[in-house]
Amino acid sequence: MSEPRYCSVLYCDDVRKEEGGKLSFMGVYASDMYIQKIPTVLAKLCIQAKVITPADRPLKSLSLAVSMNDEILIDMALEAKDLHIPEDIRDSGRIFVIPIIFTLSPFQIAAPGMLRVNATTESEELIGGGLRVMEIPEETRPV
Repeated sequence: MSEPRYCSVLYCDDVRKEEGGKLSFMGVYASDMYIQKIPTVLAKLCIQAKVITPADRPLKSLSLAVSMNDEILIDMALEAKDLHIPEDIRDSGRIFVIPIIFTLSPFQIAAPGMLRVNATTESEELIGGGLRVMEIPEETRPV
């Protein structure tokens, strides 16, 4: 049996394209985002989602949803051409990675909660790691 599929998610303030096709992620959040006061609006929040599947289990369909407190902010389906795994990779025992970058600009935060990316394939839902958004307690805010 091949390895399971999964969705890996990274949240950051900005993504920059560098020479040589590299990406730089600025202001990466671990698991929590602390906001001075909610509600607020951030100029930008970037999300990198990677859907990983064993090369011998190509995806037949893939859609991704970005949600905050169960409100869908982005809902997108990828086309079949974006899911194609070349034949020479299929039998290699390797994995196939589909990277997607979302930019929420502006990013409105109406209430504390959980920002999350879920990926839905032809056979399963892959739940990506979430980012907990919360207000800094008043007594610990800098003056």
